[in-house]
Amino acid sequence: MARQPNLIHRFQRNWQDNFENERCKRTLTQRAKVILYSKPGCQLCEEMKAEMARADCLGLYELEEINIETDEELLLRYRYDIPVLTINGVEAFRHRLTAEEFGAYLTSA
Repeated sequence: MARQPNLIHRFQRNWQDNFENERCKRTLTQRAKVILYSKPGCQLCEEMKAEMARADCLGLYELEEINIETDEELLLRYRYDIPVLTINGVEAFRHRLTAEEFGAYLTSA
C-alpha cells in the first residue's frame, strides 16, 4: 500500500508549484532590462556573463551588451570600471557578481 504524503509534504509541493507559477508569470510580463557595459577582451566581463548564466534565470531579463569603446562618453566614464551592470536603469553591480546575488536581485525587483 502506497504511503499518503503528509500535510507538510503537500504544503511544500503546493508552495513549490505556486512559486514556479508566479516566477513564470513574471517571466512573461515583467522582464528586467539588463545592460552590461564591457569591451572586447575583458576577462571580468566574461566572468560576469558566466555567473549571470549560472543564475539560471534567463527568462527574467533581456540583456543588452554595450561596448564602451564605441562611445567616447562611455569610455571616459567606465574605462577603468568595467564590467558595470545596470538593471532597469539602476547600477546594480560593478566588477563582480555571483549567480546568487544576481538571481536574488532579479527576483526582488
